[in-house]
Amino acid sequence: MLPPHIVLIKGLIKMIFKESDLNINNANFLDDCVYLTEDESKINISTIPVMENTRLNASLVDISYVEKLAEENGISLIDAVNAIQEQNDIDNISVVIDEERIISDPDIVNEINNVIIKPMSENDPVAVYVESVCDAYLESQDTKVFDNILDENKLTYGLRRLKTKMTTDDINSNANLKRLGKRSLINGLIGTILSDKLVDKVDDDKNNDINKLNQYAVNYKMSQSEYNEALKDLLDRYKTIADGSKRLGAVPAAAAQGVNMINAVVQHFRSKPKNIVEKVIIKLRRIYHSWMLKARDARKSGEGNIFKNSASIVLQIIDKLLGLIQKGAHKIG
Repeated sequence: MLPPHIVLIKGLIKMIFKESDLNINNANFLDDCVYLTEDESKINISTIPVMENTRLNASLVDISYVEKLAEENGISLIDAVNAIQEQNDIDNISVVIDEERIISDPDIVNEINNVIIKPMSENDPVAVYVESVCDAYLESQDTKVFDNILDENKLTYGLRRLKTKMTTDDINSNANLKRLGKRSLINGLIGTILSDKLVDKVDDDKNNDINKLNQYAVNYKMSQSEYNEALKDLLDRYKTIADGSKRLGAVPAAAAQGVNMINAVVQHFRSKPKNIVEKVIIKLRRIYHSWMLKARDARKSGEGNIFKNSASIVLQIIDKLLGLIQKGAHKIG
């Protein structure tokens, strides 16, 4: 009987050859396809859609068409906009740019005269999740709750669970979105509640991690059903690790240590898709302004200071993330 590591290597070799065969077949398929010429592949300026917005009394074109036209013809963005205006016999066209793009590339507004911002939806899973994190902080006044934004594993896992549970009915109900957001936040907590360990020792730490969950339940005011779901998730993860240990022997568990709220942001955002980072910043900015308004309205009560101090912490996180974007530390690779 072959040793387990030899069996594993042989299995990988088979997978590699199968994938190689698949790629060759795909390449052969391309040989039989019909291709456009390079000129035919270029964007036709007459087909670029220009929308009329009566509220703004403006003609609008999406930035993606402007950039494609500029790239294919070796011209500047403003020259591309002028060409679209001339084609449509319009004196002035405004360019629509996603809010996330402005966060990551603020200089683009200097390359185009008139910019209209397309805002991120409040129903976006990132917005729902970040709001749940901030709500949990207001309830607990525990800054570690922001690890669920700054820790890549917690953020990714929480968002994945939220996306799989969101439906059209939920999007049309603010209460449902808040409920799903909090549940996904709890799922995110479980995502990295396990500390780094060898899988052959997980049983030694199970009770400790259950105690951590119990503390989370108090801090984040979990309902009984939320706690039951979180406990089941935690125990299922232990079972998965234990099953892996039986098959392969002791290997590092796929878990991460908790992170410091501010100083460890860089390492967690190096491999995160940048649009997620921008969306987190956008929602945090909205919450910051909302909390500052609430602080002003409640300045004569104790709640005013709570909102003001909480907004200050959110601002620290925003500034740190903006700094990372400027350095390009969040980009993949």
